[in-house]
Amino acid sequence: RWHSRYSCTRSALVHSAIDWSFATQLVFVHRFLDMRRPRLEQMALGLAVLATLVNFLGGWWELRYLGGVLHLPGLASVAYCVFFAVGRGRLAPRTDVVLLCAGLALELGLVLSDVLPLVTGAEGRYLNPLLLGHFAVPLLLYARAWRRIDRSLAMRRELEQLNRRLEGRVSQ
Repeated sequence: RWHSRYSCTRSALVHSAIDWSFATQLVFVHRFLDMRRPRLEQMALGLAVLATLVNFLGGWWELRYLGGVLHLPGLASVAYCVFFAVGRGRLAPRTDVVLLCAGLALELGLVLSDVLPLVTGAEGRYLNPLLLGHFAVPLLLYARAWRRIDRSLAMRRELEQLNRRLEGRVSQ
């Protein structure tokens, strides 16, 4: 009995973490690309809250079936993030945006490979699960790090130019 309750709580944590990762990733992609879409972001975060409540307050049936259904908007948000980032990347091609697009596309492919057995009824694969979606995260982190380094280097160059101008004015 304890094992069953522990397993259900652990599953609720995993399902909730997946929902929150989708929601926060949507917000992250918007901020990364200097955009804000408050209604969409609030809806994604609201769905994460709803999914968490369903996961923890419901029983096994709610966790298994409603939790799975509540993952679908998150999956759609990953697809949205891919197309949104690719569209923004075409407007201003930058290495960090290309890395972001590659990471999101990889994540979408891996998450689909995780979800496909559930959709097709091949759930036997999940008796010994090896989920792959999280392996795309390092590429997303590389894109973020690249952007921070690029911005800091650009700011440093700008400060050096301003310093040279100021020194030139002072010497005159």
